[in-house]
Amino acid sequence: VIILDNVLAFRGEVQLRNLGIIQATACARSFDNGLWVFDASDLLLKKIDKDLKQITEQSANVRLLVQKGTTLAPDFIVDDATHVYVNNPETGILVFDIFAQYIKTIPLKGLHHFQVSGKELIYFKDGRLHTYQLRTATQSTLQLPDTTDVLDARLEKDRLYLLKKNGLTLYAYQAK
Repeated sequence: VIILDNVLAFRGEVQLRNLGIIQATACARSFDNGLWVFDASDLLLKKIDKDLKQITEQSANVRLLVQKGTTLAPDFIVDDATHVYVNNPETGILVFDIFAQYIKTIPLKGLHHFQVSGKELIYFKDGRLHTYQLRTATQSTLQLPDTTDVLDARLEKDRLYLLKKNGLTLYAYQAK
């Protein structure tokens, strides 16, 4: 894992094999500057401390959390300082607490990335930007100002970013 700062300058690297992580499929920064890693070799979500020297938390075997015969191939992790969201496109988003204890699975399948913002999860799928309310499990679709050739969309603070075939378009956005 290559560690970069906020201007993408190199700050160091971590050899996951030195920590016993053999087959990492997803990795993310933890809220306390450590790392979360999903290790497919033993099907565990693992947390590496802020000094990047040892594993401090790990989940139960994730195979026990999904239906038999389901493919486990987590490809994306988000830590919002209260929960850890592990995306497994075939089953949905596995939700853990900050101690790697499983809480639930959000049944949003086929995703490859998403955002967690406050009490909602935001994702782009089928040409639309969707929200999923984490407390109520209600879903809605956000109206995009332009849908022509949009490959991806993302909300950041008061900005809407639309990635298109010919570039990136930025819009002011006010949450309702």
